[in-house]
Amino acid sequence: MIEQKEEIARILIREWVIEDRLQLNAFALRPGESYLSVNRLAVESSINDIHDFVSHHPDYMIAGETDRCHLAVIRVWDIHNLSISYKKWIANLAVEVEPRSAHYKSHAGIFTRVRGRNLKGGQELELLTNDGQKVSYSEIELKVQLNLVRLAQLTTCELSLHKD
Repeated sequence: MIEQKEEIARILIREWVIEDRLQLNAFALRPGESYLSVNRLAVESSINDIHDFVSHHPDYMIAGETDRCHLAVIRVWDIHNLSISYKKWIANLAVEVEPRSAHYKSHAGIFTRVRGRNLKGGQELELLTNDGQKVSYSEIELKVQLNLVRLAQLTTCELSLHKD
């Protein structure tokens, strides 16, 4: 169970930060993904997990540097209290542990759900409102991205301080 007071961090590919500004695509689901990967900062191994991940994925390091990456940090409480409405549809967000053996101990996911269903990246889903209007997943996803960028605090993680 993830506590409401916890903070989570999304490790950012360098293209997701332009001129020290977080871009919308930092919170876009890739095709087939049902959640955005994040790390729980309250988990003791989180900084080492982040360091290990970034050391294996150089696109996540700040351009021209080998010991720093950007993180988008958000409080779990803020995400759980976010309700995205669009043409009478409500999308709710949840932060949940993703306990697969391939993941780090601090790994979690931000899920977007409409009527209890996880939305997936690249999904061609269209929902009908009561008055017959069509709503595509991409319209809901854009509103989710805008809200997550608004909530996120852009920070820098010093990786060299946590090398083994």
